[in-house]
Amino acid sequence: MKKSVMVVSCSAAALLFVTPAMAGGGTGVISNVTVNSGGGNNVAFMTLTPVSGQPACATTGRFAISLTANGGQAALALILTAHSQGKQVIVVGTGACDVWGDSETLNYIIAP
Repeated sequence: MKKSVMVVSCSAAALLFVTPAMAGGGTGVISNVTVNSGGGNNVAFMTLTPVSGQPACATTGRFAISLTANGGQAALALILTAHSQGKQVIVVGTGACDVWGDSETLNYIIAP
């Protein structure tokens, strides 16, 4: 128990040093996962509650993950595993909506 509390505390403290300026993020349970492969777009979306600090372009409150970018499929696997187990995750965005116009691009996700 002490080890897991220490890992969560260290992970949360690390966010203070590596969070991009004006990026959204939060710690919580993933409430929704969607995959869009239509029209040549291979994008996954996830919703986390609560989330704060997202840029103005992120009008949906979602994070977008390109499944064709390096690490995108690995991030989706982690997201699906955490979601199916109801585990808390720490999510940080890039501060931009360059994967999908109304969703902040995922920078990284931690499943402590």
